[in-house]
Amino acid sequence: MEPVLKTYYEALENDKILGLRCRECGAVEWPPVPTCNTCSSTVMDWVEIEGTAIVEEFSPVSKAYTKPPFEKFAPLYMFKGYLKEGTYVMNMVLDVTPEINDVVEQKLKDKETVNLVAKTLKLDDLNTVAFYLKD
Repeated sequence: MEPVLKTYYEALENDKILGLRCRECGAVEWPPVPTCNTCSSTVMDWVEIEGTAIVEEFSPVSKAYTKPPFEKFAPLYMFKGYLKEGTYVMNMVLDVTPEINDVVEQKLKDKETVNLVAKTLKLDDLNTVAFYLKD
């Protein structure tokens, strides 16, 4: 697993979000893991993730989970949905106000599509991926 993590985090340093595509079934794993969750193959290739996601669920995160290094981004929101590549994800969404949350919730209630875009997020000693609402 260490080479997978090393490659992934080095890519984040260069503002690239990588996943692993299974050669057997074509499923994309993100965050990358060395074994396909669909067919259990270990024959995987690196692919760059476009970063577009479609929201299925959207909710605020309890203050109890807003600890360093993420407290400066409060309030935090989480989403469950799918990447364009087909991968099911659950991740944080930044730059959301309670008013924006109300708009998103109404769109989801009205069965409208809510799109997000993934970007690398550089913290003091950690690079990670966060999602933002797409215009």
